[in-house]
Amino acid sequence: MKIIAVVIFIVAVGISESKSQSFAWGVGAEDAIPTGAWSNDYGNGIGGSGSFEFGIARIVNGYVRVGYLKFSQKQVQQLGYYDLQSGTYFDFGNLTYHASFWSFLAGAKVGFGGPYLAIEMGYYAISAHYDFGGDTYDESGLGGFGIAPAVGYEFGVSEFMAIDLSAKYAIVKSSNHLGIRAGVKFGI
Repeated sequence: MKIIAVVIFIVAVGISESKSQSFAWGVGAEDAIPTGAWSNDYGNGIGGSGSFEFGIARIVNGYVRVGYLKFSQKQVQQLGYYDLQSGTYFDFGNLTYHASFWSFLAGAKVGFGGPYLAIEMGYYAISAHYDFGGDTYDESGLGGFGIAPAVGYEFGVSEFMAIDLSAKYAIVKSSNHLGIRAGVKFGI
């Protein structure tokens, strides 16, 4: 809650400074590292995102971003049991699984001539896919609202193009993750 209050204060101060009329769109590659208990079963997530950024004030930009991440499993789990009486192992096959995230986010970033602070909020649509001995199961509707504080650095390559590097910590139900993004942004 304190983070949201600080962001609202910074946006209000920025708006009172001066209005900006800049627009940009961008694309980026993302890597995500699961944290907490969720990291026991899933490995890194790989994906990408597209964004539209607009000036709110001299040092404050707003943005909307749509992204996709696919998290792989850490290991294949062999399922079965050993019958002590007969001395036989009954193999049920392997269990494989992965999770997918679609994110629909809105955020604000406060820039300081290269480095910036940001916060984004929105909905994460999460689905899981399981394969057990040739039978597949899909589970959707696992998503929810999330919030992610971020830090980044942006540097211009030309008058209309910039490289944007950032790191964020997304807090989404029990699927929290540390995200790293490298993107390119084009001014309109």
